[in-house]
Amino acid sequence: MSLGNIITGIVIQARNGSSRFPRKMMQKINGKTILEWVLDRAGKARVDERVVVTSYLPEDDEIEDIAKSKGWKVLRGHPTDVLSRYAKATEFFGLDNVIRVTGDCPLIDPLVIDYALENFLQKDVDYLVTTKIIDGFNFEVMKGLSLIHISEPTRP
Repeated sequence: MSLGNIITGIVIQARNGSSRFPRKMMQKINGKTILEWVLDRAGKARVDERVVVTSYLPEDDEIEDIAKSKGWKVLRGHPTDVLSRYAKATEFFGLDNVIRVTGDCPLIDPLVIDYALENFLQKDVDYLVTTKIIDGFNFEVMKGLSLIHISEPTRP
């Protein structure tokens, strides 16, 4: 949703190094990886930037390859410090508003994202989280500066 000089981006966190379900992003559902489902569905939301944040580890090279093949930008960072990856992407891409989606939500709905973003902008709040929604559809919307500010204590 283009708002003049205000840049809104959807940022998806994804990595293959999960201890509970290694390589979860690469598992297939109906012929497509979970990551492809998330990128395809979330990519339909009305935003200015589409970014995947993953780790700098070699095991996540294929996440970068898939994301780029789908037209998404990629930023890599620390494997376990997700907040720093989000802050880095927010700064690097100049995001005024950030929609945070996890890479393991293949049911994410772009219409719900658009609706939440409209409410976020109308209410002029710093943070909005979807509640009372089916797990797998959930996400957060936040002001980029707020995200950067809360990440500062953890950043080197």
